[in-house]
Amino acid sequence: DDPALQRLALEEVARRRDPGSAAAVDRLARTATDEGVRAEAVALAPRLRLRVVGGATAPPRWLPPLERALVSAIDGDGGQVLLIIRRAGAGVFLFADFFHNDDFGLKDTFGATWANADQVEAMTEALEGDGIPLVEVDEAVARGVLAHAVARNVALGRQLPPAFELWEPLAHDAYPAAPDEPVVAPELDDAPYAGRAELLEVSDELLEHPFFDAWFFNPDEMGPALLDVPQPGRSGHLTDRQFRPLIERLVPPETRRQLRGRLRRQAWLLERDGDEEDRDRALAAAAALADEAPTPPYQHPLLREMVVISLVNLSGLLYLE
Repeated sequence: DDPALQRLALEEVARRRDPGSAAAVDRLARTATDEGVRAEAVALAPRLRLRVVGGATAPPRWLPPLERALVSAIDGDGGQVLLIIRRAGAGVFLFADFFHNDDFGLKDTFGATWANADQVEAMTEALEGDGIPLVEVDEAVARGVLAHAVARNVALGRQLPPAFELWEPLAHDAYPAAPDEPVVAPELDDAPYAGRAELLEVSDELLEHPFFDAWFFNPDEMGPALLDVPQPGRSGHLTDRQFRPLIERLVPPETRRQLRGRLRRQAWLLERDGDEEDRDRALAAAAALADEAPTPPYQHPLLREMVVISLVNLSGLLYLE
């Protein structure tokens, strides 16, 4: 986040007039924290796309063929990993790893230009060994994941990690990317599932699925939320007297909208993974989080079960301490 350095970079890009830089300059125009840098980037981006009428056009630079693109299931913070692997030659691969979540947008990016098959396999196995399920996707979906992440950076006023611009080209077959290349948003519509009470009632069972292992409220959220909550009765079971103040504090309107979006994106991954039953539960749970939904959040089965799991986690943490 150094405006002086960003201006120097923009000057060099303007001098070279490389059309492959236009997309990066567009992103800087939307994410730079310095108003002057944003203005310079806004002015430069269209100039990079200008062509001399009747003049020769430089051919696109083709990237090595795609080997695999993988996305992880979405965790409880909206976090997701995207891996893009391209075959550079016999037994040699380029790869890029992107991580984003709802609190940061694109948080981290790294990659390698020379990896062998064992290294690539070890990387994917390490993720799955850490309990992070991976789903195979195509390049259009990978670009949709990155578009969603960049949009979060824009909405939050956060700059992109500088390394992102080094590795983002791997999401395209050629650079500059074709203006009409497909981009698929990996998200399903929940509108047809509004009012599906029979699915909503069993939406708490989603938390038994590996894709939802990390769907709970963190201890630092639960502790303060418990301060004004009445103690349960003799049975020890939570009722609306406990669920209502807890969920109202833990799931304010903006968080509810984020959870709804996460569920729609998770539903897409469940469908891609061939799990239509849990896809339908996720979409019914998402529809019931709409602002106009008749079910109040404190009566939402999935949210209630997330609270129960979070309390169990918190009690276990206190016991260990």
